[in-house]
Amino acid sequence: AILLMVLALIGYRTDEANPFEMNARKLELVSSLRAHLQQVIEAEKYAVLAVTEQDAADFAARARQQTMAADGERQALEALVGKQVVAGETARLEEFKACWIQFRQFDEEVLGLATQSTNHKARRLSETQCATDMQNVETHLRRFAQDPAQDSRRAVLAYEALASGLNI
Repeated sequence: AILLMVLALIGYRTDEANPFEMNARKLELVSSLRAHLQQVIEAEKYAVLAVTEQDAADFAARARQQTMAADGERQALEALVGKQVVAGETARLEEFKACWIQFRQFDEEVLGLATQSTNHKARRLSETQCATDMQNVETHLRRFAQDPAQDSRRAVLAYEALASGLNI
């Protein structure tokens, strides 16, 4: 019975007692954190490029969900680093934490804009208001370029400006 108890105690190791398992767990958390961040970035991209407002909202929700999962991994990593101090690890984690705060701010700003459908509104403006304004600019530039009293350099500049406006 004593032999079984001794073997059980030897076999029982916590993360705190086994640095190899602790490091393996840290690497697992970092890997998972990276995967979640990649999914956040992908969902953000799709939210910005979404065709409909509903799609943008769905992708933004997916990005926020992955951000929360990544934050959970980050907090678990912080807890592990706090249990076993390794030279430089705490400083790197603090640096990451500062970057994480900035990332979350940018993330919310991008997702907020994506769900406002600013791309679609801009496209609608460019197809309506902007198109009308460009036609007015084109009319005036053509009139300016074709004025016989102007030199040829002004005509070239007018047509270059018109081409640039139409490209935009």
